[in-house]
Amino acid sequence: MDNYYEDNHQHYFDSTVCIDPSAFLEPLAKLLQPQATILDIGCGSGRDLLWLARRGFRPTGFEQSPSLAKLARKHSNCPVLEGDFNHFDFSKLHFNALIFPAVTDFNEFLEKRDYTFSYKIIFLLSFFKICNERYEAPLPALLELYQRFYQNVLAKHGRNERENCPYNRQEFLDDSKVLQINLLANPFEKFERKRFFYQCKDLNYLALDPVLINTLTTDHHKKIIDQMVQDLQDYYRKLEIPLSETDYFFLLPELKENQLETLFIDTPTEEQKYSTALPFYPLSIAAGEFMNSEISGEPESWFVVEGLTTKQALSPSMFVAQVTGKSMEPAIPDGSYCLFTFETGGTRNDQIVLAQKSDIADQDTGASYTVKRYQSTKRADPETGWRHESIILKPANPAYQEIVIPPSEADDFKIVAFLIEVLPVDTF
Repeated sequence: MDNYYEDNHQHYFDSTVCIDPSAFLEPLAKLLQPQATILDIGCGSGRDLLWLARRGFRPTGFEQSPSLAKLARKHSNCPVLEGDFNHFDFSKLHFNALIFPAVTDFNEFLEKRDYTFSYKIIFLLSFFKICNERYEAPLPALLELYQRFYQNVLAKHGRNERENCPYNRQEFLDDSKVLQINLLANPFEKFERKRFFYQCKDLNYLALDPVLINTLTTDHHKKIIDQMVQDLQDYYRKLEIPLSETDYFFLLPELKENQLETLFIDTPTEEQKYSTALPFYPLSIAAGEFMNSEISGEPESWFVVEGLTTKQALSPSMFVAQVTGKSMEPAIPDGSYCLFTFETGGTRNDQIVLAQKSDIADQDTGASYTVKRYQSTKRADPETGWRHESIILKPANPAYQEIVIPPSEADDFKIVAFLIEVLPVDTF
């Protein structure tokens, strides 16, 4: 971790140096005498050192990254000590005040459990779900989880938040750009001002403050997640929204033991079929054997969708399949269990579809079927009424190539099913 901040010192400096620290330094400044000596542990960019020095105090920084320490000295014109937070002997130092704000403020935040909205809870659950060993999380992936929670709750319960909150509007939640702006303003900026997190804009990730990381044990990590789950349940209980574990299960870091097994049943009752459970088919079966005829016989297994789907009613046209590969990430994460329908009438443009063509070679599976977003253009034809000018199957992941179906080969191409939704089942 130390090497990471050393290697990326300029990114960290650039992303934190311009933040105004007045909100969390002014209360301390009021308690201190002029010319008081202050040790800023984990001074980072030197931003706070400069603020304190300009107000007549004598601050000294402490930083474990040599390169960050050098930048902090230059920026603040204050002395900066270098050392390892975990092994440095602080008993030899004498100061009127210590600044160790990230740890103190974060613990205070956890103790108060004071939430105006649910944003902070969902942000933290999303962050801890996907962060790496350096406690960094790519912003697009975090936003996808954050958005998915609120979209699911709105679809299932009709509202997400207090009256007049924009999170109660479907069009607001569906606009990823607007939602990202909102997320960065609240809760992220509030956390950033407290020095819990910072954003590296060049690399497009959010990260926990390095001083805070050094105090975060595995047990503490788990307790934070457990508390966030409890706080989430308590918050929605106060709103009288009947939140269940299936509403947020995908935000939890680990799959509970045997949870997947309980979703599969070999011999459902007649009451369960198409009421609480749907056929489960491998995609090869869904796209292959059932191409030219109706589904016959019983599937090998059934999948319990009760509590997972946002659909109020199920039908015999629906089935569940697991989508593997990364071509549709982040819309469909690798390994997701998805709800499909064989009813493919109506407009297909911009729908995510399960398609088959004899010479398609899917980049993930190598098979002749694929799950992609469908786009086509048509033109008038005097004999048939219309004909395709182009058919394009688009991946969500820019690392993958589009599949283009020439008009001359359209007859050998078929849409097998439409995606209805990704089910909130954690497969990791």
